[in-house]
Amino acid sequence: MFSSLRLVRISRLAVPIVAGALATNLMGFIDTIMVGQLGDSALAGVGIGGQLFFLLLAILLGLAAGVQALVARRVGEDRIHETGVILNGGIFLAALISLPLVVVGYLLTPALFALLNNDPNVIKDGVTYLSTRMPSLLIIGINIAFRSYWVGVSLAKWSMVSIIALSLANVLFNYALIFGNLGAPQLGIAGAGLGSTLATAVGLLVNIAFAFRLARPNGFVQGLPDKEQIWSIVKLSYPESLRQAFFTVGVLTMYVLVGYIGTNELAAFHVVINICLLAYMLHIGVGGAATTLVGEAVGRRDLQEASGWGWQVSNVGLIALAIPGLIVLSFPEKLLSLFLTDSSTLLLAVIPLQLAVVAHVLDGYSRVLGSSLIGAGATSSAMKLTLLPQWIFLLPLLSIAVLLGYSLTVAMALLLVSTSISAVCSMYVWRRGRWQSIGF
Repeated sequence: MFSSLRLVRISRLAVPIVAGALATNLMGFIDTIMVGQLGDSALAGVGIGGQLFFLLLAILLGLAAGVQALVARRVGEDRIHETGVILNGGIFLAALISLPLVVVGYLLTPALFALLNNDPNVIKDGVTYLSTRMPSLLIIGINIAFRSYWVGVSLAKWSMVSIIALSLANVLFNYALIFGNLGAPQLGIAGAGLGSTLATAVGLLVNIAFAFRLARPNGFVQGLPDKEQIWSIVKLSYPESLRQAFFTVGVLTMYVLVGYIGTNELAAFHVVINICLLAYMLHIGVGGAATTLVGEAVGRRDLQEASGWGWQVSNVGLIALAIPGLIVLSFPEKLLSLFLTDSSTLLLAVIPLQLAVVAHVLDGYSRVLGSSLIGAGATSSAMKLTLLPQWIFLLPLLSIAVLLGYSLTVAMALLLVSTSISAVCSMYVWRRGRWQSIGF
């Protein structure tokens, strides 16, 4: 039975995670608003550059699933004193993975841009942006481990403090470095990347300070997990890393395909995606709550409660996602005008934005159920539910649509159908209940 107490529990876990998700995407959102003043080529370059960055970051995002699910399971087993050691393992894996990613990013970025777009101005602006954004991969990876720990032990409010500090720092650094304000040099697009990098460092310092105070009794900085626990983190994380990576490749492929329609359409598509990210970032917070609540229930071997949490949290998520979605549907032109100065680009983005918002509400519902599967240890099932509709349905049909000369509106209609398929399949998989036999 759903009660107000359960809603409060969900909210206490979800709200800080929403703030964290918004902070991560707010960096790209702020970059988009400020860089949008520099023209469509700059906006398109930062759009593709941001997707390349998130492609590398996606490999690290899987750690959130592994660390959070394992920490929540230990809490449910009344072994909270071991959770700080799991955090240490998450930080170690984040550093181990991210350092090579930074090197690869620097080496491959120019070549990848040349493959993804043939506009020299877009390529130049995108490479410039990534040159100063790339070092933040290491910092974000470690921040992901901290955030997952806070949520796993139901102390997500402390993560929110670091997120607020990061977000404020991002606005300040971007304002100063892009336009040369507050005595800083005017770096333009490079300033957008550097501002975001410096902001993530501020968030890391806050996380470290709180961890020494609150996580040290549970083993923080007191040794790494044994090989078995490290493997448990990896086993839970790698399907989610693959899901995030291939999903981002899919979105990047959409950028490439839309780029063949035209530069104006590409700029409009980038803005539509960024608005939708803000509209459905709630699913990340609600999904994080689902992972923790299901993980704790599975740790207590209460599978009926775990199943109930999955349905209840996903329903809360659907309502929470629908509210901002309705706002975007009602005022698309006003929102688009924050990003787009070209009236023709703005007009061609209106209907695609409305279609994309509905698609992302359904996608959010599917992903909350996927997060419940992650909490139960079924990360492979969560991966398939996201990737199969995207790669089997959406991308092949979108490629055909572009070759036939269809518009951005058709692309967003295909996205809506794809997310509808994913939502229906997610409901079926959770109801079927095969996840109940998985242990870790």
